Amino acid sequence: MNQIYIKDNQEVRVSTKFVYCSSVYRLWKQGACLIDEVYYASNQPLDLKKIPLKLKRRNYTIQRYIQLEGAPENYLITQGYKLKKV
Repeated sequence: MNQIYIKDNQEVRVSTKFVYCSSVYRLWKQGACLIDEVYYASNQPLDLKKIPLKLKRRNYTIQRYIQLEGAPENYLITQGYKLKKV
């Protein structure tokens, strides 16, 4: 069973690589819809500040959300994640 670490209500599984989920939504007054969802794996953590996350248009906004899904255990510990008690 994979160990799960938690920080700020975000659960991250222990893995050999950094695994991210990138979800792209179209948002407008009446609601939202998922346009695309892709998983990425990397040997190094991503610098999320360099990735554009929002594109505004006249009647809608395209918003990208990136969530860390998996990471090496030593990284999680150094970043302040705590082992989740089951």
